[in-house]
Amino acid sequence: MKTNLKNHLVEFSQGWESYVNECMRLVDDSLRFYVTKDHRVYEVLIREVVSEIQSLLDERIYKVKGSVGQSSLTGIPWLSVMDKHVTESTQEGFYISYLF
Repeated sequence: MKTNLKNHLVEFSQGWESYVNECMRLVDDSLRFYVTKDHRVYEVLIREVVSEIQSLLDERIYKVKGSVGQSSLTGIPWLSVMDKHVTESTQEGFYISYLF
């Protein structure tokens, strides 16, 4: 199956600065950064890139997850590939992770 993985990773990387700017809020005279789910950059990483990587792997064995943060924006977005026999969570165990 042919994917657009390279193009989506480039799109994510090039759009990250605009995404960060859209996530920025002034709260009590300090800057806060909140995850915004209705931005193209979020869609590219969380849905499209994760789906494309997962399509290349056996989903009975591997789980793929991407994150830009939970409610607050992370300083370093990431993608992880987990062997389900080892862990299904990035909170424990060992897994491969790509940090942007």
